[in-house]
Amino acid sequence: ALAAEHAHAHPPRVREALQCLDQVVADDPSAETQGAVVRALLALDKSDAAIERLIRWAGDAASEPDAVARYLCATRIAKERRDPSRALAILRTLLRRVPSSSAALELAEETAFESRQHEALFAIYDDLDASVAGEHGRHALSYRRARFLERCGRYNDALAIHQSLFARAPSLGASFSAIERLAGATGQYDACVQALRTLGEQATTPEARTRYFLRGAAVAWDHARDAEATVAMELLAYLNDHVAETEARLLEHTRELRARKPEAAARVI
Repeated sequence: ALAAEHAHAHPPRVREALQCLDQVVADDPSAETQGAVVRALLALDKSDAAIERLIRWAGDAASEPDAVARYLCATRIAKERRDPSRALAILRTLLRRVPSSSAALELAEETAFESRQHEALFAIYDDLDASVAGEHGRHALSYRRARFLERCGRYNDALAIHQSLFARAPSLGASFSAIERLAGATGQYDACVQALRTLGEQATTPEARTRYFLRGAAVAWDHARDAEATVAMELLAYLNDHVAETEARLLEHTRELRARKPEAAARVI
């Protein structure tokens, strides 16, 4: 009440009002009191002061959940005041302290996407990459980065990350699905063909190997328009299953390849 009296004086005694509110928290630093002070500051149209105090209280918080709650509150105020740069800076500070906060990372991704401040998010990803523990954690973070890049329309960059992830862990299906999808968006169907060849070579049953090789051949023929890759994949399939239908398809495409590119046919067969 005294702070409000100072704030509404003529002229306003802003410094005295803020000092009163700071004294309230000094006397009782509970979460309830801090919340009341933040509400009072917002009512007085002092959002910057509210954010500054929330950041300070977050830095002084004894537990990670308390720190996260205060940082997120400061972030929401910054977003409501249409200040995405400040919101992202707060979230970066939060994630440096608590890298495991999924809520903070999701909010950072949404804020960066809405404001088109992509580089600020990539700086956060870089911070997390330096602190994350284990190969699984790094894989998950790289996948998130690629997913964000795809969401922003940067398909070539997203594809490059997924190819790297797939090379390290072909058995994880998410990256292959992304490669298959992004091949259509970028026209880089050779990436999909190569991934299918890898899956075929690593498959544990003859049926699975044939299925992957023939899928690769179909992509190479129908989309990449690459007769050499088509014949190479069909040859792998035929050597695996010796099925007449596979052989017939291989012979047909080999004849076409020899007619158009005899030196390429010599390399493959």
